[in-house]
Formats: sequence, structure tokens, C-alpha cells
Amino acid sequence: MRYAKDHKVQTHEKIVTVANRRFREQGFADATIPDVMGDAGLTHGGFYAHFTSKNALIEEAIAKAFRDSILVLFAKLDGLDGKVQWEKVVRRYLNERHRDSLTEGCLMPALSGEIARMEEVHRGRYEAGLKEFLATLEAYVPDDGSLPKDRRAVALLALMVGGVLLSRAVADREFSDRILEACREFALGQVHERSKEPA
Repeated sequence: MRYAKDHKVQTHEKIVTVANRRFREQGFADATIPDVMGDAGLTHGGFYAHFTSKNALIEEAIAKAFRDSILVLFAKLDGLDGKVQWEKVVRRYLNERHRDSLTEGCLMPALSGEIARMEEVHRGRYEAGLKEFLATLEAYVPDDGSLPKDRRAVALLALMVGGVLLSRAVADREFSDRILEACREFALGQVHERSKEPA
């Protein structure tokens, strides 16, 4: 059988995509290469045609996870009013669907705790993705003059990630909903507070 020229590239991307789902579900340590390759519909032996090791896959998976989150979270915002842009970002992140979609959601609330205990190379790849994410978020963060926008972006991202993480961790669904709602209201209030300032 003759494959298309980009077959290997497409297969490589597929492995990274399914690996990200498996990593979010099981964690980096517990997800195995056979698990990932099985999810991709491929044999275990085929893995080494694409990656030198599981660590190499993890590095690519982290980078892709951040790229994908940026594409989804900040899609179709151009041309909208700044307030509307920020509200869309907040509501896209701090919602029940994101909370309940562990395998599809953002990497940060799913795996940051594990990454903190991993090798420096993985933490370095995570840090690079985080910085890119923050740089993108900063463009949409409301500026009230109290803190530089880059610092506000860090604080608001920590609120958003923490909100999803805590809402996933509790057993009481009503309490989980309240956590999301409180974080969402606080993040949205950053725009409303600015709008109350005198002209």
C-alpha cells in the first residue's frame, strides 16, 4: 500500500493528540506507550518511528496542548468590543463543560501538579507554553490601572485555572458549580469595575 506524502506527519500528529487525551485522563506517569498507540489504532512497535522515548512524546504533547488551548480559547475574537472579548474568554474557560471535559480541556488544571514534580526539561516546555498563553491572554485582559497588564494576566489566569481545578476536585456538584460561578463573577467583574470609573 502506498501512503500519501504527509502520512507520517499526520500519524505523528494523531499520536500526540491521543496522547494528550490519555495524559489528561491518567497522568503522565500512568499512561503507557501501548495505551497511547492503541488509542491511535497503531501498534506499540510503531511508536519508535516517531519518537525516541516517552519523554520526547511528553515534551511534544505539552507544547501541542498549549497551542490547542490558545487556538480554542481565543478563536473569533477579532473585531469585537474589548469587554465582549474578555467576557467570551472567561465564559469559555470557567464553565461546566470545561470542568466536565477532563480529557479535552486545558492542560493546566489537569496536569500542572504532576508537571511540578517532573524533570526540568518538561517543566521548561510547560513554562514556555505558559508564557505564550499569558502573552496571548494579556491582550484581552482589562486594564484598570491598578497593576500592569502582564501581572493582571498572571493573577487572572491563576484564578481561572484554580477555579476549574477546585471545581473538579470536590464531590458535591452544587459546591462545584458555586466555585465556577464565583470565579467567573470575579473575573467578569474586572471589566465591570473598570466601566464604573469616571471618564
